[in-house]
Amino acid sequence: RGLARILLSSGDRPAAIEAYRGILNVEPDGASDRVALAEIYAVDDPQRAIGELRKVLDRDIHHAPAYRLLSSFYTRTNDIERANRVLTALDLLGFAEETDRQTMARLRATRQNAPLRRSLDEQNRERLMANTAPREPLGEVWTAFAEEITAFIAQPSLGENVIPAEGNEDRLLQIAIEVGQLYELEPEIFVGDKVPGLLAVTAFPRQIVVVDRSLVGDKDLALRFMFGYAFEAIRGGYAALLQLGARQRRELGQILRGLIQEVEPTGIPAELMTNANLRQAKVLERHAGTRDLDTGSWIDNMLACAKRAGLVACDDFAAAIWMVARLSGELLASHDDTVALGAVLGGPDLVRFYLSDNYQLIRDLLALPA
Repeated sequence: RGLARILLSSGDRPAAIEAYRGILNVEPDGASDRVALAEIYAVDDPQRAIGELRKVLDRDIHHAPAYRLLSSFYTRTNDIERANRVLTALDLLGFAEETDRQTMARLRATRQNAPLRRSLDEQNRERLMANTAPREPLGEVWTAFAEEITAFIAQPSLGENVIPAEGNEDRLLQIAIEVGQLYELEPEIFVGDKVPGLLAVTAFPRQIVVVDRSLVGDKDLALRFMFGYAFEAIRGGYAALLQLGARQRRELGQILRGLIQEVEPTGIPAELMTNANLRQAKVLERHAGTRDLDTGSWIDNMLACAKRAGLVACDDFAAAIWMVARLSGELLASHDDTVALGAVLGGPDLVRFYLSDNYQLIRDLLALPA
């Protein structure tokens, strides 16, 4: 490091770059060294500097200096939208200072949001939005048996006084229609009281979304997140995962492991295997004997897919965290209370997805003329 600084101060930038790259080859998690390397690259290659800073945040979403530099480099390359996203994430993680908020306000004033003109087709949904969970062994087994397993999982109540959304819920229905067009889905929308978790979603045997009346008055962007979250789970066939309690998670884990473990299955797994069709049997054969299955992490990662879809639907990280907080049982006084909850409720996955190239590709794709 000392040599790198000496080389840089003497004006030998190529040699300083090689020195820092040598350090990072040995210590790839060295955030400060990677930030220093990015600053050197930024002199004449801001895109490469951006790439290095993205590596920092991929490893640690709490590195505040990397956010500020990344936003400044995006601004230099005239990518105002992504510069604003970086500062928004910095703010919602609780690290923003007054100068950061002033910069963010200035950037927002120059933003030009492109209207969404296209739906997200299945190919781009899998390629750009989904994480790895649906393609993991547990994900493929779930997808193959989703309808059958859902029938075995005890579903919570849909609430009380459940009626079709109509009349006073025109705004809610309009948002549902818009998000439904985005995700190529037309589920039935209901409103009820005392809905468990404020939102009940089913993919089988009917595609249904029940919204608690306490959410009907929420802001448009928060509701867009909610519907994106729900519709993605329906489209992916994993709506049953959204409301699992601890006991139900354990039971589901036992079913999934029972389908692919080496020992002779009993109970529900045995019944599912006996009635499996050719496609389902091939999935089981492909993953038979898979070990070290963490069903809890897999379920969390599937829910992360739904959060990604909600974020795409609203394109507002604050609104996303607000709704995640509401659905998690948090009682927030105002949207300002979401600050510093970003990492807790959105999770590192949602932060990284919001700042990723894939998220930008989705926004660009959806804005193309139909």
